[in-house]
Amino acid sequence: MKMARLRARSAKPKRTPPREQVRTAPYRTEHRQRFDALPADRQAALLNPAEAEFAARGFEGASLNRILEKAGLSKGQAYYYVKDKGELYLLVAERAFAKIGAGVGPLPAVASADEYWIAIGRFFRRLSAVLGRGTKLGKLVRAIYPTSAAANAALEPLLARLHDRLEDHVRLGQSMGAVRADLPPDFLAAGALGFLTRIDRWFAVNKSGLTDNEALRLNDAVTQMCRAMASAVRDGELSLDQNRLRETAHDSRLRKGVMP
Repeated sequence: MKMARLRARSAKPKRTPPREQVRTAPYRTEHRQRFDALPADRQAALLNPAEAEFAARGFEGASLNRILEKAGLSKGQAYYYVKDKGELYLLVAERAFAKIGAGVGPLPAVASADEYWIAIGRFFRRLSAVLGRGTKLGKLVRAIYPTSAAANAALEPLLARLHDRLEDHVRLGQSMGAVRADLPPDFLAAGALGFLTRIDRWFAVNKSGLTDNEALRLNDAVTQMCRAMASAVRDGELSLDQNRLRETAHDSRLRKGVMP
């Protein structure tokens, strides 16, 4: 009887945790949990000098010793709250992106495909204003932008959450016919994140040489490029599957020696 119960228990399917839990669970280290439990002023006492150091020298050039000296912490105290420099870099980046989110605001509710793309365009315009020339936040984001494998690895949890947010917006666009539905939403989100990451890197390097009007024009171009890549297939156009079927039939005719 006991063996039967054990077999039944082992055969019970495992619960699949929600996507957000899968994304965050591996990165909620004991250090991070202790840091999150700190009062806001004590968090700022470490993040403020870290932000200044990363903004001035980037990830590779930043010195943890200089940060801790300005924060008035020993290494033993710091390592109780952060695992290493990479985790501290992630904390600084997360705080910066939280400020960006508060400044830009969420996408408004939309009721049609046209409203969806109009909202996306306005979002990029607000983002450009928040990260505009001369703003402290804009300078920080351009300075902490990952430029090495180590920096990218440190920011992987943040990039994963950004991917999930993009995928949610893709699903919304697909539900109202604004975004093509012949491709998986996570595939589209990955492509969008890669495209926007490269565009952000270009702006990080070149934004200081642009006028406000030029920056606005280029942001509108980003919206148009996103729409051109992701828009739903229109009447009269062939979907990806239809194109593939047509090409397969064309190749079959060629193999048989039949001219198209």
